[in-house]
Amino acid sequence: SSREDVTEHCAWNEWLRGELPGLFVDALGHLRRLLEEGDTLYDAVDLAGRVLRFLPLEGEVLGWFRQVGAEVVTRVRDSECMVTSDDRWVFPCQLVSCTDETILKLIPEVMLQRTLNLSYIHQDLLAQLSPAVLSTLRVGPLHAGHLLEVGLKQLAEKDSDQKDLDRWFAGWSLCVWKSVRARA
Repeated sequence: SSREDVTEHCAWNEWLRGELPGLFVDALGHLRRLLEEGDTLYDAVDLAGRVLRFLPLEGEVLGWFRQVGAEVVTRVRDSECMVTSDDRWVFPCQLVSCTDETILKLIPEVMLQRTLNLSYIHQDLLAQLSPAVLSTLRVGPLHAGHLLEVGLKQLAEKDSDQKDLDRWFAGWSLCVWKSVRARA
């Protein structure tokens, strides 16, 4: 049987269709439980990536199943299904992507959390997901606006000596320049 043969107005088929979004999110929840039960993080991250690669993107699901695709995306966005670079499970909206080693060293996860309430997506998970999936989940790249906000907050805090602060701002300026240049 094919999708085209599904009887649309059958109560059983409508019930099954309504259960699909929950099953997708339940699969991600099961991966979290595997980690909590002692499975290695790498396995959980790898499996999460494999599941998230099948996230239905806009325009991929047509006809009677279309609403299922949108509901899956909504439910995944509303679940702690993504892994941070420091191995925590968070909502997708709490993540940014960054592969620039200079930025990752200059603005470690702790600083990013403290200043922007954001985290870096786990690099193994980032490597598995397409830009379209990341965009659908609203995981965007760390951009110049983020860097400017971090810099302003660092300047306001001044929690280190002037020489360290000058050195940090020199690196920060380079990162802002690279970020602006990359978007141009």
